[in-house]
Amino acid sequence: MTVTSCCSLARFSASVAPTWPAPRMMIFMRRARYARPSCGATSGVRVSPGPRASCETHSYTAMKEQTMSSIDFYWEPGSPYTYLAATQIGALARETGTTVHWKAFLLGKVFQARKMTLPAAIPAKASYMFKDLARWSALYDVPFSMPKVFPVNSMLASRAGTAAAQQGQGEAAALALLGAYWGRGEDISQPEIVHAALDAAGLDGAALMAATQTDAVKDVVRSNTEAAMDLGIFGAPTMVYQGELFWGNDRLDVLKAVIQGRIKA
Repeated sequence: MTVTSCCSLARFSASVAPTWPAPRMMIFMRRARYARPSCGATSGVRVSPGPRASCETHSYTAMKEQTMSSIDFYWEPGSPYTYLAATQIGALARETGTTVHWKAFLLGKVFQARKMTLPAAIPAKASYMFKDLARWSALYDVPFSMPKVFPVNSMLASRAGTAAAQQGQGEAAALALLGAYWGRGEDISQPEIVHAALDAAGLDGAALMAATQTDAVKDVVRSNTEAAMDLGIFGAPTMVYQGELFWGNDRLDVLKAVIQGRIKA
């Protein structure tokens, strides 16, 4: 039985009430309240008493579930730990049934706004970081090569990654650009390097390079950077899930546990 409105249900119940015993009437009403709503939502969902409310409720629930099952991956092409995490986040998403939104942003702008210092500018920290990167790359079995140009102007790569993300190719572009810089040590501030990396990944390098010069792409990189600061992001990579921040490649297991409900966020 399909419930089209509360009014029709009320008229129907009024017409049959005198001829049905009370217990049977109560069972019927209970089943009717859980019947399939006219908007096509799945059965077994309680029908709201207001007109059209059932469809609106189902739409809201669907949107909420979709939002809760996504990860915003804030990535910076010039970050080595972003490279490492990027090689793993896709598998994590597939395992947990989540979707990754690739959001390239300019970490340098965040550092400037927060008056932060590059970790590599501290000798002791830089020495440890390079050893740590070698360990992680070995653990993940991915290539790693310290670029000769470091830090690098990542503006062009960020825009190229954003242009690709707008076409649903964010992961492929990010892996291509990060791999070029951190996997092969190439200078991704150079247009020909970015173009070649995109082409090698099977993407339309020429079209994406052209898109990097458009306001539509520039504005998204700018808004991603502003959003990162508003969220309290201070480093890369940062994963955002249900409004919670998970900073760093070494937080992937924590993020996974939260998504799976094994620990609280």
